[in-house]
Amino acid sequence: MRTHSNSRTPMALKGMLVALATICVPAVAGAVVTDVQGGPIQSIKILRNPDAASTSSTTFQDVPGGTTNLKIKQDNTLVTVRFSAESQCSGGTPGNWCSVRIVAERNGVEEELRPNSGSDFAFDSVESGGDGFWTSASVDRSIVLAKGKYKIKVQWATTSGSTTFRLDDSSLTIETAISTE
Repeated sequence: MRTHSNSRTPMALKGMLVALATICVPAVAGAVVTDVQGGPIQSIKILRNPDAASTSSTTFQDVPGGTTNLKIKQDNTLVTVRFSAESQCSGGTPGNWCSVRIVAERNGVEEELRPNSGSDFAFDSVESGGDGFWTSASVDRSIVLAKGKYKIKVQWATTSGSTTFRLDDSSLTIETAISTE
């Protein structure tokens, strides 16, 4: 059997897909995508915590067992931090959420890692009826730091004082590499 190939078809199909993507994906006003790159990983540090903890604080507080010291040996070091845990966000109005952020503290000054969403980042949320089901959740953030001594801290908060945020079996992974930017 002989098949016929038309070299214009793939280009036409590609053009249609680009047009569909343009129509179907709305632009987000004011959204700024940033890019950072690094070389080979220089170090990896992992904190593992099997203990559970809870909060109902509406202001960011340090997660118990979620703080570690980090010494940056060279300027322009890219630091990538991942935090994962079993999470339960319950109580209050369905749709309330529980937030996590990661900060680098130096000389008492905290700087949130990127993207720096503050309490706008929903790590978990209250289900209908106010129940919270256990889920595995994670967040990944990064920052370029100068040479020095830092504390890397995972912090948590709720959007309502009637909401309880519970974390268990967490893991905090920190990787460093020299930024190539």
